[in-house]
Amino acid sequence: MTKYREVLPAGLLKTQGETYYLLSPHPIEGDSWEGDNCYRFVCVPTYYYSHNNEVVYSYARHVVTNCFTIDYVVYERPIKIVVLDEYDISETENLNVEEEFVYDQ
Repeated sequence: MTKYREVLPAGLLKTQGETYYLLSPHPIEGDSWEGDNCYRFVCVPTYYYSHNNEVVYSYARHVVTNCFTIDYVVYERPIKIVVLDEYDISETENLNVEEEFVYDQ
């Protein structure tokens, strides 16, 4: 059974030739191995797939970088992302979560 959650992105994070939906407008606290010039963001890749005629994005992840551009955008509609059963960071990072959907596959 796959779970989905709707989240409202805070903008777009562009780094290392990739673009991500930024799920929190600020970097989060990093681990001890990260240098002073590294920043950790909670993001979802902008590529998507179709499930039951709905656009679904991949699961949330941490992106650590020191070279990035952020485009803050006010989104009116949330995006639907996959929720991982074992470790779902979209829940633990206090993000703007609308509601959770569970679908059988």
